Amino acid sequence: MTSETDSRSEPNFYPFVGDDYQKPKKFPKRLLVVGESHYLKKPEDDRPDFVRNLIVSVSKDHLMRGWRTRYYFHLFYLLTGKHGRDVEQSEWESVWHSLAFYNFVQTNRLDRPWMRPARDEWKKSIPPFKTVLADLEPELVVLTGRLLSAYAARRGIETEGTIGVWLPTKLPAYAFTRCVNHPSSRQSRELRQRQRELVKEMFERDWPVPITA
Repeated sequence: MTSETDSRSEPNFYPFVGDDYQKPKKFPKRLLVVGESHYLKKPEDDRPDFVRNLIVSVSKDHLMRGWRTRYYFHLFYLLTGKHGRDVEQSEWESVWHSLAFYNFVQTNRLDRPWMRPARDEWKKSIPPFKTVLADLEPELVVLTGRLLSAYAARRGIETEGTIGVWLPTKLPAYAFTRCVNHPSSRQSRELRQRQRELVKEMFERDWPVPITA
């Protein structure tokens, strides 16, 4: 990503953009999934294409052999209603290449599981997120984490009677956005079917664009 204006704030870790993101095979519209953060296990992980390489690796193994996190398994179910082990590798890979994925918090400080971003790291990550929204122009956004939603959706416009908000992408365009519990959290596992229904409904309905848009 190259700067267009001095006001742009570029992410330190670029998003993964699937081969079919622009014309997704598995989703009705362009879908951006946003995670909270990642941790860098090795110094060489601190590079702009870290997230891109991470999701490519995830997409290549639907059995997730050797992976310590269940995040991607649970996320796959929320997006598709299917369990990763119950699908062929080709379907697993097609789902990941039908979306874009971005980790919101842009710090390189986190180096082990369960480390949490500091408040200033959350705040400093808002401008790069705006850049990603403008560049990718998603039509749908899924935020995976309640604390994430507090920062990522703060510019969102609500419409009466609707669960979700509209996030500005490249004006006058907006993306309809919903939040689910962090897929690795206990709350997400306990409410998994309800979370799945929220995502499924999001994909199946045409939501009224806010009048202010």
